Amino acid sequence: MDTVVEEADVTVDHRIEPEGGAGRDPASDPPVERRGGVGRTVAERSRALLGVGGFVLLFGAWQLAASTGLVNPLFTSSPLGVLAAAADYLPTAQFAEDLAVSAAGLFGGLGLAIAVGLTVGLLMGWYDWLFQLLDPLTSFLYSLPRIAFIPLFIIWFGIGVSSKVALIFVMAVFPIIINTTTGVRSVDRDLLDMARSFTATGLGLFRTVVLPSATPSILAGIRVAVGLGLIGVAVGELFSSRAGIGHMIAQSSAAFQTDRVFLGTIILGLFGIAFSQLLRLLERRAERWRPSLRG
Repeated sequence: MDTVVEEADVTVDHRIEPEGGAGRDPASDPPVERRGGVGRTVAERSRALLGVGGFVLLFGAWQLAASTGLVNPLFTSSPLGVLAAAADYLPTAQFAEDLAVSAAGLFGGLGLAIAVGLTVGLLMGWYDWLFQLLDPLTSFLYSLPRIAFIPLFIIWFGIGVSSKVALIFVMAVFPIIINTTTGVRSVDRDLLDMARSFTATGLGLFRTVVLPSATPSILAGIRVAVGLGLIGVAVGELFSSRAGIGHMIAQSSAAFQTDRVFLGTIILGLFGIAFSQLLRLLERRAERWRPSLRG
């Protein structure tokens, strides 16, 4: 009988101790969250350093090849030549005008593509009959060489920002539609069933389960759209603009100013990096919002 009482006491003590009972020093517990935060910071710094290291290797090899005569600097330029061109071009009013024109076209085209792409993609993913109706048409339009429509856009919208916005829109909208549709249709059915068991229906089910679960796929589609939109900026300004970074690239190429050509492409690449970092930040925040069945 005594043995039974002692075992019961031990059991009671074991249940109390995790809540901070006697014999436990809370200060001795390992700082789990703090260690996780430090580990995350170290990983982020390592990733940033590796990313910078990749650029250093690329530009270092490029400069070495140009300096040793392995490649002809007249046709390939060099990092030092691009820096000299940047020092000559960036402080000018022409650069400010070109940057403003390119940014207006990019933000206008991408903004319109995101608005239309998200709306159509969410509806196609949510309503099966609409998916069956529009999916073949979307696949057909996405497979077309959309750059070939530039002459039509010039006829319809003239030479200026409007035709460039139209080109960027048709370049960027289809990856958003396709990825958004895929994200919505790939939502975990167990999550949907669990939400319905708690009487979630209609808009509430879509807002609390479907949209958070589809967010990573949506952001991936926007990331692809940004890259295609930058191509649209460069190509559109080659043919249908009197200003802009792409127009500067075209003029410099015609004058064999390869330093300025590479400078223009690097400027457009920096746009892509900025968008990628913004989307990566949104992805991190979306991970906290995304529902999960894991305990």
